[in-house]
Amino acid sequence: MFVLDENPQFEAPLDIQLPGGRKQRIRGTFNVLPVDRVEELLTAIGKGGEDAKAAMADLIDEAWVDWKDVVGPDKQPVEFSPERLHALMQLPYVRAAFLDQYPAELGGRGRRKN
Repeated sequence: MFVLDENPQFEAPLDIQLPGGRKQRIRGTFNVLPVDRVEELLTAIGKGGEDAKAAMADLIDEAWVDWKDVVGPDKQPVEFSPERLHALMQLPYVRAAFLDQYPAELGGRGRRKN
């Protein structure tokens, strides 16, 4: 049976390849955005320029709603906030992981649980 949820969300790992070959993982909670909206934002991002920056900010704000497994240098949990999320997304390897893995999750091509 398929359950129709008007505001679907999902939790998924975001695997981040760090410079130097190390990997880290964040567990994120994401909104499922409508296909048309995702395509609109990804197209704008792909074109570059100021529109791309605005589209990236919109995608982050609309899609990512919470996280787990994020700690500070003191190893204490860092509470999710839009400001902290935008700071995190300034790291190119985090942004690349999000742009690769979020659309894949929406298209059913995300990681499968073993």
